[in-house]
Amino acid sequence: MALEFLQEMKSAKGVDCKPNVVTYNTIIDARRKEGSVDKASTLFDVMTSSGIQPTVVTYSILIHGYSVRGCWKEGIRVFREMADKGISPNVITFTTLMRSLCKRGATSEAHKLFKLMVERGEKPDAITHSVLLYGYSLEDHFNELEILLNSMCHEGLRLNLHNYNSLIHGYCKNQKLDGVLNIFKQMQEEKVRPNIVTYAILLDGL
Repeated sequence: MALEFLQEMKSAKGVDCKPNVVTYNTIIDARRKEGSVDKASTLFDVMTSSGIQPTVVTYSILIHGYSVRGCWKEGIRVFREMADKGISPNVITFTTLMRSLCKRGATSEAHKLFKLMVERGEKPDAITHSVLLYGYSLEDHFNELEILLNSMCHEGLRLNLHNYNSLIHGYCKNQKLDGVLNIFKQMQEEKVRPNIVTYAILLDGL
């Protein structure tokens, strides 16, 4: 349907409605949201073969689609292709790929991306930090986790409920009761109210 629509736009007479990169990005993203990353990739190929150059947004959409499906190798391939073409990834691109790596237990690789992002002058946001916190807490990398927490505090970034739940889950998973209690105490001091997920994690861990 999307391809037919684009063909109609291209062949329309008397109307200046030729598809551009924004048009393709919109349709590619729609296919990605449907879970059809293969169709999104096909549209990407159609776009490039038509002489329309993809942007960082186009590549970020594809990387997100592959990441959601757990195809992190494909995500890395697209990331490298983007870099080879001289298109600089933004915070969203980096964070999306980092999330995929952390979910696959490759937090060390995600950390390399984090460092590369900083070196390129991109400032990590709260979501980026949240992704690394999640990865470190699940893989028992508590030294790196403490360093990251201190860095966030120095930059004035506050932990949210999701961050605290991830940390508590990681400490519980690795049977670090003192860490769980400290994190829970800090959560209360920061006036972040626990929810049913927080208590469920605590009860399961205890």
